[in-house]
Parts: sequence; structure tokens; C-alpha cells
Amino acid sequence: MKWDKYISVIGFLGVIFFVAYLQLSRKNLEGKKIKETQGFPTFENFYPGTSEPDYLSIKSNFRKLVWYKDEVDTLYKKRFTLESDFFDAYRYFESNLFAINPIPNKVLEGDDDYLFLGDDFSMAFSESKGYDLFRGGHFKLMDKQVFSKQRWLKERGIAYYIAIAPNKLTIYDEKIPIRKGTDTTKRVQTVNYFNSKGFSIIDLSDTLIKQKEKGLYFKTDTHWNELGAYYAYCQLLTAIKKDFPQVRMLSEADFTVEPLKYTRRDLARMLRTQRREEAPVLHIKSPKGKKVASELCIPDFYNQDPLRYEYRYKSNVNNLKILVLGDSFGTWWQKFLKESFGEVVIIRQNRFEARIIEQEQPDIVVNEYVERGIEELMVRPVEPIE
Repeated sequence: MKWDKYISVIGFLGVIFFVAYLQLSRKNLEGKKIKETQGFPTFENFYPGTSEPDYLSIKSNFRKLVWYKDEVDTLYKKRFTLESDFFDAYRYFESNLFAINPIPNKVLEGDDDYLFLGDDFSMAFSESKGYDLFRGGHFKLMDKQVFSKQRWLKERGIAYYIAIAPNKLTIYDEKIPIRKGTDTTKRVQTVNYFNSKGFSIIDLSDTLIKQKEKGLYFKTDTHWNELGAYYAYCQLLTAIKKDFPQVRMLSEADFTVEPLKYTRRDLARMLRTQRREEAPVLHIKSPKGKKVASELCIPDFYNQDPLRYEYRYKSNVNNLKILVLGDSFGTWWQKFLKESFGEVVIIRQNRFEARIIEQEQPDIVVNEYVERGIEELMVRPVEPIE
């Protein structure tokens, strides 16, 4: 056994030195050519294939930034390729010879090929397992923010709902068979606290746990798949229909399910592995909602793809308008919400901006938070109109 470890270590070092030899050899052959033909790219007026500046829109500037990043990545792959090669070699030996996760704080490997977020992302693992809990002072801050938003909306005749999208580990806890720290979590604490205050937070784990055997989350991604998004939508709509009975809720008879193969979802990309999986895609049989053009200005603080900031739909199913302020989980509802409301606006950020709400004049506002981001309930007051 002792000699097996020595052999593995020697083999690992041999691969590293072999990779280094190949890369240095290639660098000596190509280095002069690279230096002569390619300098470090500059961002100013960068636009592939032309020297013409383009400052026409935020979207074009975002594309310029993406292209600039791609150029920098290409340059570093040519000049400094050892970093990725070393990590691939390291990952191979850690995973295959020592059965060790190479980046356990970022990605955790569970049973049945499930991958989960580690504690590098808002303590996702510790929160789901009940090792990281709220103290009393946290709820005072939450209380102030939540009820100030509710009062502000009530003054304008707008209904307010908060929904919590559970972490994948909350639903598939058994895939990492480690004993929980306590019987409660931050999510449970928050839901129970506001229930005691007369405000019902929609805990979407209630429905998802019941339907979990149907495979509601991607194995290699942090998110629910379309089937998981549908069951979460059903629980959200059940709560809304108590106040708005005219809302149309899709049933399983309204769509067909098709399995689709996916490769390298977000958690697999972190591990640099080519894991493939199959997940359901839902096709609405008689869709009524139509996508329409975006209308909102993209705020300066938004640092994601501007094409994913706003999703807007209209239909003739009723006269109700819903505004969803949420994270990436909330955007998965668009396929279903557009069939249930006359107008749907989904914004991929859960900041409670008065400017947007006053402009949109919705009947319903839904704040959606993923479980690992539940602390944002404490720090998102009503953003004033500028």
C-alpha cells in the first residue's frame, strides 16, 4: 500500500513535468511568432474586424467587452497554457487515483453523479445542512425591510409575495449522506418567523420535495430544470389564486415532455469535466403568451448579460399584470407565467426598485430569492425613485 502511494505521486509529478516539457517546447517554437504578430489587446474602440468605434448602446458595449475578454483568453492560452494543463492533470490524479474532490469548497460530488455547490457560494452547503443559522438580530432587519415593502405596495393597491427557491441540496439531501447540524435551516427559520407575524412566505421546497423522484434539478448544475420550475410555479400560482381566482394555472395536460441531452452545465464547468445528462423540456401545447420588446433601461449596477435583464410577455388570458423581481431561478418561470397572466415582466435582479414598480404599475409583485441568497431580505429596502 505504501509503495502504491509512492508510485501515484511519482506518476503525478511525471505528468506535470511532461506537460511542462511539451508546453515549453511549443513556446520556444511559437514564441517569436506570437511576439511579432500579436500584442496585448486594448479595449478602446475594440470591435472585431473593424477599427470603427461603436458606442450606440449598452448591449453593443457589453458585446465589445465579451469579445475583448475572448481576445485576452486566446492570448493567454497561447502564452500561458500551463495553468489549465496543470489543473487538468491535478484534477485527474485527485479524482481518479486518490478519489478526492479537487475543489471541495466550490463543488461537492454526491451520490448518483449529483454535483452540489460548496461553501464558497454563500455557505450553500452549511446552510442546507443546518450548520449555519440566523440569530435574533437578523430577523429585526428582515422584519423592517419586508413589511416596509408590503406597506409601500399596499398603498398602491399592489399584492406582494415572497418565494424562496430551495438549494438543490435541500431537495436532494440524501445524495450527500452527512448528518445535519440541526433540524432547522435559515430557510425554515425565516418562513416560521414571518408566519408568526402574519406574512406567509412561499417556501417552494414544500412541493419540490414531494415531487423529487421525477428529477427536478440538473445533476451537474445549481438550478432546477423545466420540470422543477413547473412544480415551483404551481405552488406559487396556488398562493396567488387565493387572492386572484381568475388566474389560469397550467396543468400537466397542457404540455408534453421531451428529454434533452445537456453537456457541461455550470457545476461541471467548474470541475472542467465533460459530464452529460438528460433533463426534461416542456412544450406548451397551445401557447398564448407572446414575447414583446424590452422597455426598461438597464441599470449601471447590473453586471450580467443585458439580454437577460428583462423578459416581457403579453396575452389575452386575463387583465392581470405580474412583475417578478428575482434571480436566475425566477427566469425559469417565464414559459409558464406567460400562459397565466395578461402581462408578465421578469427582471433578473431582486432589488426592490420603486422606479420600476411605478413605471410598470403591476397588480402583483413577486420577490424570488434562492435559498442561499436569503440574507438579501435584510439588505434590500425600497429603492427610491431617482
